[in-house]
Amino acid sequence: MTGEDGFQLLKVLCYTNSQCGVGVGLKFEVGAMPKLQRLRLDFNAWKTMLNHDAFDFGIQHLPNLVHIQATIDWMNTTLTASEVTAAETRIRGQVSCHPNNPVLELNRRRQRSIAKEAEELVVQIHSLDEWNDKIDPNKLVVVHFATVWGPASRKMAPVFSDLAKKFRNVVFLKVDVEADKMGTIAESFNVEGVPTFLFIRGGDEVDRVVGADKEELEEKLEEQVY
Repeated sequence: MTGEDGFQLLKVLCYTNSQCGVGVGLKFEVGAMPKLQRLRLDFNAWKTMLNHDAFDFGIQHLPNLVHIQATIDWMNTTLTASEVTAAETRIRGQVSCHPNNPVLELNRRRQRSIAKEAEELVVQIHSLDEWNDKIDPNKLVVVHFATVWGPASRKMAPVFSDLAKKFRNVVFLKVDVEADKMGTIAESFNVEGVPTFLFIRGGDEVDRVVGADKEELEEKLEEQVY
């Protein structure tokens, strides 16, 4: 962007190009925006990392710049957190070269991780009403009876979440046996230790796995599904 096609009186600019990434078609030349004070940029992390010149967007040619807000968008990418950190370092390097030492506000935007989505497929039961509502008579229901503090329960939590992601037609529930009134549910199914996994159809138990046995849990689940 040059002095000829710039905006001479503009004080605030927001530039978003999440498909192509900033740096593709955006670079400030001398005299482009002499009055600009605040700049907001959205970077497409993957596109920008491929284009090493993308971080050189010419902010040194903005003489009145005092504030930059940069958002790195790494949705739907395979970039690691360390690679995004490297991108942030390159942005800081550009900003540090500006004689005004403008304030830099860095943000990240990312699609919810697969792990997070899987966790949300497991419904934590907090009340008897919620329990009764989630026991679907037409579906297989798998219940993880656990405690927050138990190491075996914590060990099996990600395993249970992964299974919830894989078997989308199965209802996955989690019950903390030490939570208020949740012990009543455990007692009704004679759960004596954690972790215990119950397989329920039509409100009735059809099988169970006692202990942190990943292989047995997967095998029994496949038996019930198929």
